[in-house]
Amino acid sequence: MLLDSFALTVCKYAYTFPIDYKMLSLGLQEVLLDLAYCYEKHGQDINSTVLAMCFASIMKTIQVNDEVFILAYDIRQCVRKLSRCPLLSNGWPEVHKYFVQYSSPLVDSLSSDPDVPNTRGFEDSFQLEPNQKQFYFQPQEAISKLLIAIQNATGHQTVILAIDNLWGYILPLAVNQRWKNGAMDYICQEVPFRDSFYRFLCVEPTCVEDEDLLIRVINLIAYLFANLSTGREKLEEWIVPLCMENGSAFQKLLRTYCLKSDITDVFAGTVLPDTLRSLFDFLFVILKKTEPNPSYAEYKWNIFHTLCLILHKLGDLGFSFSVVLQPILRGIASLSCVNDVTAQLAQNPKFCVALILRLTEFIIFLQEQSSGLSSESFRNQGALYYSSLSLYHVLLISFEIEAPPNSDWIGPCCAVIPCLWDSRTSKVRTLGYQISEVISRRIQGIVALMTVSESPDRIWTSCYNALINFEEPAIVKLHAAHTLYNLLLLWDDIERSTEIGKSLQLPTTWSVLDEFTKLLSHVYWLPTLSEVFGNKAVEDSTMTDEDNSNPQLITPKVLTVLCKIVIKMKTSLLPPFHPEPFSGIICSSGLCAMLFRLVGTNSMSQILEASWWIDSCSALSSVLESLISLCEIDRGISLILIGDKHSMISLIQLLALQPPSGCKLNLADETLSTLWVNVFTLLTILCTDSGNNFEDFERCISNQRNIIFVRLTEWLKSDALAVCRKMALTFLHEILSKLQFKQEEKEADNFQAGGHPILCRVWNEKNMTYGSSLVDRLVSIYEESSTHEEKLIILRTFNALINISESAKITATQRGVVNILILKLKYFAHKYHNVSETFHQMKKFQGNYQWLDETATILSVISSLVYKNPDGKKSALSNEVVDTFHKIFKWWKAYPDRTLLHGFVETLLNFTEEFPPGCQALTFTTNVLGVGPRKAPSGQSILSEIFEILQAELNLAESCNLKTVELLFEFLKNASFVMECRTMLTKSTIILFLINLHTSEIKKWSPKQHRVKLLYLEFLLHLSIHPDMQTAIAKVPEAIDIFVLLVDQGDDMTSVLALQVLRNLSFQAMNRTRLLCEDAVMPCLSSKLSESDHPKEMECAAVAVWALIANSEKGKLSAKKSLCPIAVQKTITRLRKLEQSSNDLLTKKQDLSNLINILTNISNLLGSSPST
Repeated sequence: MLLDSFALTVCKYAYTFPIDYKMLSLGLQEVLLDLAYCYEKHGQDINSTVLAMCFASIMKTIQVNDEVFILAYDIRQCVRKLSRCPLLSNGWPEVHKYFVQYSSPLVDSLSSDPDVPNTRGFEDSFQLEPNQKQFYFQPQEAISKLLIAIQNATGHQTVILAIDNLWGYILPLAVNQRWKNGAMDYICQEVPFRDSFYRFLCVEPTCVEDEDLLIRVINLIAYLFANLSTGREKLEEWIVPLCMENGSAFQKLLRTYCLKSDITDVFAGTVLPDTLRSLFDFLFVILKKTEPNPSYAEYKWNIFHTLCLILHKLGDLGFSFSVVLQPILRGIASLSCVNDVTAQLAQNPKFCVALILRLTEFIIFLQEQSSGLSSESFRNQGALYYSSLSLYHVLLISFEIEAPPNSDWIGPCCAVIPCLWDSRTSKVRTLGYQISEVISRRIQGIVALMTVSESPDRIWTSCYNALINFEEPAIVKLHAAHTLYNLLLLWDDIERSTEIGKSLQLPTTWSVLDEFTKLLSHVYWLPTLSEVFGNKAVEDSTMTDEDNSNPQLITPKVLTVLCKIVIKMKTSLLPPFHPEPFSGIICSSGLCAMLFRLVGTNSMSQILEASWWIDSCSALSSVLESLISLCEIDRGISLILIGDKHSMISLIQLLALQPPSGCKLNLADETLSTLWVNVFTLLTILCTDSGNNFEDFERCISNQRNIIFVRLTEWLKSDALAVCRKMALTFLHEILSKLQFKQEEKEADNFQAGGHPILCRVWNEKNMTYGSSLVDRLVSIYEESSTHEEKLIILRTFNALINISESAKITATQRGVVNILILKLKYFAHKYHNVSETFHQMKKFQGNYQWLDETATILSVISSLVYKNPDGKKSALSNEVVDTFHKIFKWWKAYPDRTLLHGFVETLLNFTEEFPPGCQALTFTTNVLGVGPRKAPSGQSILSEIFEILQAELNLAESCNLKTVELLFEFLKNASFVMECRTMLTKSTIILFLINLHTSEIKKWSPKQHRVKLLYLEFLLHLSIHPDMQTAIAKVPEAIDIFVLLVDQGDDMTSVLALQVLRNLSFQAMNRTRLLCEDAVMPCLSSKLSESDHPKEMECAAVAVWALIANSEKGKLSAKKSLCPIAVQKTITRLRKLEQSSNDLLTKKQDLSNLINILTNISNLLGSSPST
């Protein structure tokens, strides 16, 4: 002990010696020489660690101006032994190289001391011949010679001396800078290590000398494992299997030393004995090599079980021998996360509980020991860390196998968490928050943690403060944030089922969002600080990896959890959040703008590390999920995001992101798919909420169209992921619908026949436009799609596309889309014929027939394809579209709102527009399945059914569906251009509805009835251009009287329409007699000429009078009796004054001149000269 004290004193004051004098340095060598002699004689009584510290301090002191003193031989021999001290090699690397240089045989050859032989002991042991001494300076030959000598040795001293000399060659090879990398592997790869050391590792020691020899072998092998790279594989082939066997000398020695009956003899003192230190170091090296190998599962479990037994025995002794606890806890921590051991632990829940309790006891012991001194002294830091790490690993297993957690161990675990949170070491604090994260996954864990804490809100306060504290490392923030997220997830259940949860006081929403916004401003994407701050590298070599991660910056993993917390806060019912207008707080806090700015400032293209790139992609996905969730609160948030043009561009450019080299393909594809789905989801929401800002959104999409359309076309494939394909279709449908709406607004003023400019541009090498390419993709996936929802969205997207892209419509027609859709309707007609028979029996359709929705959407697509598309109409006609419609026409009854009926009529309306063959096909249809169109017009065609529907609506004019009436009248206008359709119309009762317009039938017209009347008169006006229909209308009873009454008593619009019909009827020669026979006709026309101020009325009246008096004496006589000449003269005079004073456009003046000419001709026919 006295020598130990002397050595410690020298070590303490060695740095204070004046080092400017060489004489003092030589004096210090004398001190080392005395210590070396004492160590040689009384080595078993001297603490080698303390002596190594002393030697290191003195040797560092005697180094003057980088000049290394040549030490005496005895000092070098002592240094050679001390150089293998684990404390020196592992804990003091800056002076370890001095030990190697001073103790190496290569230094012996440079010795200037003639009294000390260079090969002292070496020649005596191996009897080198004079001509063989040159081999002494060849390391590979020397090592081989020493190993052969070990094979042939019969005594302990010979082997020990050979091993010591091996160290003299191996250490310089490992650390000497003048050897190139790989020199040690090259020299050691062919030497016979296995033949020399195999017997020592497989034979159990029988005496102290055997144990000492085995320890020396283990030390040497452990060092070789640590410093060899390619040459290590040959050692692993035989050492690892040998040492992992139950009968190996290593395992027996480890078990013997660890489980001695009198453990106090082994673990007494403040420094771990060299034997145990060597055993543990070698154990950790072996475990590292065997971790991925399942064949050693039983042996690893035995070692783990042994270490746990030692921990238990030390716990019974009060943990008073803390010197050995660190390596034991390190071994438990290392093995408790190995799959083979965790599988055994999962099958032994009682063992897990016992281990948890023992670990928590030790952590509490560290907090309470040494009369209140800190548990984080230099000696206890490692033990506290490894005990916390072991506890974390075992808790993970226990929470998986036990639900709910057992109160016997959950309480002690929660009791140590506050101690770990308050630790000064960031690694221990990290484990504290990791343990709290695991415990907070269950309600019982949160309640227990609240119970043992100083106050119920300690769990929130500690985690929240750690999260917003910029001084905390990112890893601490990460697990603190996870704990907060778990608390929010379970808060509703905690508050409802426990009393302690009601007393929890949380920060206000504003303060939380404000702090989160500050945190988001410190997010960094690059994995190293040198990349974050340019090329400025961290120069302090003493900084650890944890210190190098600037706590001021937030990592992508922390950002991911922050976003989850924000999403959960939106839906949370926590009292601090509920009363406040969350949407207003979100908008005013700037959180959304900051989140979106992160998208614009990401550095994904600069990240080369695969794992960091995956974390960054996940963080961006979480940011987008947060924005998606927040945009649902308030539409104004979407407008804010659209205004950030730089971030909008960066958002779209994420669709072109590619993984770095070395990233696993499957993981990268999955991560990118999730990110891109969120990108399209956010773009869809922004498109929906854009409102008046849609032009900005459209401009951004147009500028980045290549990126977007490349991703869309890749996802619009049958082999793409379903969720990706669905999201691409949703986005495409939303933006195309918006573009269609905007295009329709501009159509009246400035219609572009080519469609939208983006979709009409040439895109790929096949000279296909964007619209044509999308059509090609949509048609392909529709034919291969098997789900109803996907088919619906494909059809709706397709419909919007062909409405705004003429090239897309042409491509669709050429691809035979009309044929495909009509075949689909025929398939539905045959498959669902029996089901549709029950529609007419239902007062309200309640069935969930998805094919009806698809049918309605198909009708919309066909309607768009045949609209102003002659080729589309011809294709539809050749595929018997009207006959197919007739077979499923009765399905419209399934929709009370008549959506399907309107779809049928709109499609027929577009199909028959300016297409007489399509109108003729209306009369040849049949509703009988399996039968084609008829050869001649039939009274049971689809046109007859439409007549019946319209007549039913007209009979209930006060409660009719105005849209139905409008569509049917428009459709019949197209059909009336064909003789066959007009013939069927005359046989119906629709024309007879004219009788209902008599004032005696309806005294007071409601707005809806008035609208029906106008629609009917417009329809009659259209019919009256055909001669046959002029006759049919005039034959309706009291038709002329009804028109006269409508002209005299109706409003302006009604009067004009009635006059126009009378005008058309007067063109038919057969109708003139009827008109002249009615006494009220000519006075009515004369009155309109003289009294009306409406140019249209005057024109219609004048034309009608002209038609009635031309070549008709009876007409002239009737006109004179009605004072028409006077009315004509007054009208001419009035119109000429109006023409002279009018400042209107030239076209209006021309209309007045034409009307004056007509009236002048009438006046001439009546025999009166017009006044000038």
